[in-house]
Amino acid sequence: MKIKNLLHESITASIKAGLAILDVYHSDYSVEYKADDSPLTIADQRSHDMISGILGKTGIPILSEEGRNIDY
Repeated sequence: MKIKNLLHESITASIKAGLAILDVYHSDYSVEYKADDSPLTIADQRSHDMISGILGKTGIPILSEEGRNIDY
């Protein structure tokens, strides 16, 4: 994939993830806590899903706090 296409996909993912976050923040939402007591909101999960869904098509590994552990 060319760098121009990667940049376009990255910008698209960022904008869509931001809109997903704003949608959650304009509603009532709760905070859950992970095993390490760090907070997790539905906004965190939705933005992760949006970004990984779009950027996952590039074939580049995605490392995300909300994602699964990647074996390296």
